[in-house]
Amino acid sequence: MYVIHRWDWKMTGESIDDYRNEKNELCSKCNPDRFAGIIERRWRSMIRIKLPRVRAIDSEQLIIFAYCLLVVISILNTTQFGDIMGYHLIVRGIKYLCMALVFFAFWMRKNISPKTFLMAVILTAVGVGVALTSDRLSEVVLVIVFFVAGYNIKSAKILQRYLTVAVGTVLFTLILYALGIYKYDVMNSAGRVRRYLGFTYTTYLANYFFHFLLVYFVIRKRQITVLETAVILWMNWEIRQLTDTKAVYYEVILLLVLLWGYQFVPRIYQSWVFKIGTLSAMPILAALIIYLSYVYTPANIFLFSLNRLLTTRLSLGRQAISTYGFTLFGSETAWVTGRYGIERTEAYFYVDSSYLNIALSFGLVTLLLVMIGFYFLEKKALEEQKYILCIVLIMLAVHSFSDPQLFDLKYDPFLILIGTAILKKAPLPLKNPVGGRSFAD
Repeated sequence: MYVIHRWDWKMTGESIDDYRNEKNELCSKCNPDRFAGIIERRWRSMIRIKLPRVRAIDSEQLIIFAYCLLVVISILNTTQFGDIMGYHLIVRGIKYLCMALVFFAFWMRKNISPKTFLMAVILTAVGVGVALTSDRLSEVVLVIVFFVAGYNIKSAKILQRYLTVAVGTVLFTLILYALGIYKYDVMNSAGRVRRYLGFTYTTYLANYFFHFLLVYFVIRKRQITVLETAVILWMNWEIRQLTDTKAVYYEVILLLVLLWGYQFVPRIYQSWVFKIGTLSAMPILAALIIYLSYVYTPANIFLFSLNRLLTTRLSLGRQAISTYGFTLFGSETAWVTGRYGIERTEAYFYVDSSYLNIALSFGLVTLLLVMIGFYFLEKKALEEQKYILCIVLIMLAVHSFSDPQLFDLKYDPFLILIGTAILKKAPLPLKNPVGGRSFAD
């Protein structure tokens, strides 16, 4: 019942009937209109239906979802799954969907700094230039939108999600191949037996494996162990035997040597020599492969021998330069790569070096922007003493000397980290591994 003393009162009723009885009792005692209104409002609040609040769309999660979707569909496009009729149209449609999702997530943010907006305008202008002179618009736009929109995403989160979905998709491909759903096929070239393993080219698996290791060692929370090293070396050897991919095989070994070197002699990696090497590895290697390809002639014994060592990369580079030449925003390049089911009878014609490939296909301006972007990422990693990340970026630069994955988001999630390094003042959110000082506290 109600206990009334001047304006103090409380309700003890537990049902609507109780409220009505209490209301009638109050109305009969004092100030019925006032207390009747109070009781009525209280009763209505009890039976009011409360709808659940719709949670605001998280722009970070939306960008990560779009990137993971892009990675999955792009990796599947390098497998025999891509032989399905019309699949290339599906891939193109999903790429445009990913672009739209990232654009939406970017403009959904409340605060867009002038620096970010200016960067978006500059990169958009470059994308327009590439679109007018080459057929690589979708690749450039994808990199631009993820670079600009992904600057505010935690580095560890984007790398973890990438590793999860990419490894899962590759394992899915290998399972289908093992079950016989994907066709068994080999490439015989100059006495080399190379297996496709469900992919459309023999080197895909090796290159995925290498990039997975790069990401894994950046996000892991412990120092490298003997067991890990043994497993990685065994997998590296098996992939080498199946695909005969020499470059990646030796690069994985070099990566392990650098990681163990940091664990035993960390002071070397804190020296000015290591810092200069980190910042200069990519531009020096880019200039070197472009110069060697440009001046290559079989009449030069040294260049001829080096070309054989690099499995004709210099001669193919020279041929590509003669065919397409260097432009500011790239040219329409047509490559013959010996992919599964197609181009198997035509002469191989492809530029494997990322640096030369970007310069020819996307233009010198794009290559320069990529170099500048990785410079800022390397500089930030050095400032924050994230030496494992520095080692990984050095190995990425070495790999890009001979392989074309640097500007490809399904291989290289570090492109998105460039946006974090340039546009965000906060430290890269990557944790220290236990037992070492790879990352800043």
